[in-house]
Amino acid sequence: MASHTPPAASPVFEAPTGFADLDSQVDDILEGGGRWHLLTVEGLTLRVRKPAPTAVKALNAATGKGSSAELRKDSMTLFVQHHLHPEDWESLLVTMVDPEQSFSTATLGEVMRRIATLGTARPTVPSSRWRRRQGITGGRSGRS
Repeated sequence: MASHTPPAASPVFEAPTGFADLDSQVDDILEGGGRWHLLTVEGLTLRVRKPAPTAVKALNAATGKGSSAELRKDSMTLFVQHHLHPEDWESLLVTMVDPEQSFSTATLGEVMRRIATLGTARPTVPSSRWRRRQGITGGRSGRS
């Protein structure tokens, strides 16, 4: 019987080279960390800083499935507030309560996601390959 070799699986997400991350780190060294970057979301331009490694705890609380809805909301708010220029935080709050604007909590989540990945080439959602693997192993798919 002839052996059968399955075809190599094509990657769902082609991992980026490390050049984007490396360039970003070099810029931080040359220009100083903590500098402001411009970010435009829903027509609103904000000055944001790249998160430091210490911000991972707040980011995890803001996105963690085990966190209560109130903890997620509070953590997202703190994460965004600590990475926005103080004047832009005030502008963001005014925009969010203005009924004429389309800014919502979902848009605030987009601001958080864009800050969290600023200066990186990381993907921000699990690939379909990862989701299939979770279903096979029973993780979060309803299987036991």
